[in-house]
Amino acid sequence: MAATSTAIRPEPAQQSSRTAVWPEARFRVPAANALPRSVRVISLNDSDVDVAMSRARGARPHVVFSGPADFRALMGENAFDRRTDAAGCMSPVQRRRLRDWLGTPDLVLIVGDEADDPALGILAAHEYPSHSITISGLIRRSAVSASNDSSTSNALRPLCSMIVLVNDNGYLDDMLDALGAKE
Repeated sequence: MAATSTAIRPEPAQQSSRTAVWPEARFRVPAANALPRSVRVISLNDSDVDVAMSRARGARPHVVFSGPADFRALMGENAFDRRTDAAGCMSPVQRRRLRDWLGTPDLVLIVGDEADDPALGILAAHEYPSHSITISGLIRRSAVSASNDSSTSNALRPLCSMIVLVNDNGYLDDMLDALGAKE
């Protein structure tokens, strides 16, 4: 039984060699997620090495970087305390500012080190699922966290769809490319 749909189209002739090897690749579905995705990168530390390296490679029109300094500039120095429920303690004006700061990206990537305070990532992760936005984490193990202290990744793990633990710097750009945030 053959089914036809306007959402599915046959592959061009130049890709027919793949069809012989991978028969499931006979059709491509043109979908919105094939377009460049908008990504919000939330760094847990304003001097994050991976964020600095990614920014140095040039502007990416589909990637917005945010960190603790950006958050405090918008919300005020005492916007939240790690020991309290930050979102529950906000005024209506602060809630509106938080929504503006969070935006509506397709994907959120929380970047940091095991030694970083995860509070900003936790706050964002609690707010984004209500908007059906996928949250991923990229956490570096460091010399400071070599003693098996995984408090940052453990705090973010239940809030992220995917969390990647790495031992070195330089993974952010590769992850952004893999997530479809390039031109």
